[in-house]
Amino acid sequence: MTLAELNLRPSELRALYVIHLQQLYSTEVQALDALPTVAIDLSAPAVRQRLLLNAIETPVHMTMLETIFAELGEEPDGPSCEAMGALVRLCGYVREQRPAGLARDVLLVGVVQEMKHLGIAKYTMAQTFAKVLGYEGHLAWFSRAKGDEERAEQELNFFVLGLELTDHGP
Repeated sequence: MTLAELNLRPSELRALYVIHLQQLYSTEVQALDALPTVAIDLSAPAVRQRLLLNAIETPVHMTMLETIFAELGEEPDGPSCEAMGALVRLCGYVREQRPAGLARDVLLVGVVQEMKHLGIAKYTMAQTFAKVLGYEGHLAWFSRAKGDEERAEQELNFFVLGLELTDHGP
């Protein structure tokens, strides 16, 4: 499909790209605020370490987004990512309602995996916008950030798959 078929002018598509990037930035800000707290609450040291490593990667993503905003002459502040906000609230709910231990770890890891999936989807869409708009320089960075999210999600998945739960009761 072409821009003509979408009936969008390039300036309109660029405006949508900026809004998407602002929501992506919001996603990263919210993750940076939430993940260290979630990590501290986990009883599994390997998962805690992975989430804290992700907290180190996230500022790198934010800095690259800030660079892209500067190149575009735009500001990163914009509409909040409500989907990430809902996932952050869900983490808080699980932390408050479940006692510490393996069951809570599994629930929290599941929510963090959803956060990673959201990041993967947002970086994929950012790649699509950048390609259509001709921002070739942005593509490699989005690919790297998306790869970071995919790697983190896989490592969390290995934690869940590696569990040997002996109590299969309710």
